[in-house]
Amino acid sequence: MMRAKVVAEVEIAWKQVISIAACKEILIDETKTNTALTRFQTQLLDGYDLLILEAMDKADVKQIITERLFIK
Repeated sequence: MMRAKVVAEVEIAWKQVISIAACKEILIDETKTNTALTRFQTQLLDGYDLLILEAMDKADVKQIITERLFIK
């Protein structure tokens, strides 16, 4: 029963996200990984968020909302 409630809430949240945002496909390749590793030395972000930043740069995305943070 609890799982069904969680699923329903996630579905509602997803509908809100797609009503105001566009999904982007990303490719994590060696170049992006190396760039993220370089950024890792100077930026206080984890690997997941660093790869998101690389994908944003490639797609010319200026803002993003993830489950972890809002980047602008």
